[in-house]
Amino acid sequence: MAFIKCPECGKEVSDTAERCSGCGCDIKRNIDEMKKQERRINKSKKSSMNKSLILVVIFIVVIIGVFVGIQKQRDKDALTNLNLLFSHIEDISEYKMYVFTEVDGKYYYNDDGADFAIDEISQRISNLDICVKYIDEHYSKSKNAIDDKIEETNYGCKTWEEYRKYLNSNYFLDEDISNQERAVKILIEYVELMEREN
Repeated sequence: MAFIKCPECGKEVSDTAERCSGCGCDIKRNIDEMKKQERRINKSKKSSMNKSLILVVIFIVVIIGVFVGIQKQRDKDALTNLNLLFSHIEDISEYKMYVFTEVDGKYYYNDDGADFAIDEISQRISNLDICVKYIDEHYSKSKNAIDDKIEETNYGCKTWEEYRKYLNSNYFLDEDISNQERAVKILIEYVELMEREN
């Protein structure tokens, strides 16, 4: 048996008493009402907690969605630059062929073609540098997407670091010379290779 305060007069009475001995208040009915009210409050608290939990889950899902969306856009931008880089390399390979004129299955050096090739390759080198710089700056954030794409390209490289070494040795990325000088070096290597094969 416990003692409670009468809700009307404040006198302590037994929680099993039917009525307050001081004021005659119906204790049993008030206890039942208080228990109902307590249940309603608890139910309301649970409902509030559930709503709060749902809001937290929705917030987390939104944050994850935003993060995934940002990462997808980063990867897309990095791959766009990587594909542009591949395109510039293909263009450079095509312009290298202008150095020679083929006659009866033999290749002969062509001065006019060489001048044209130097100008075109210089422009492509400038574009190539822009793509390389972008990928260098964004590699850490899109590493997996970049490395996966590079591994698909058949250059014998598996990562951007390996592919960048390949670019540096073939397109002289890190040399402190003009794009025209780089174009000349690319063509000299190409001419030497063709002369060895001819």
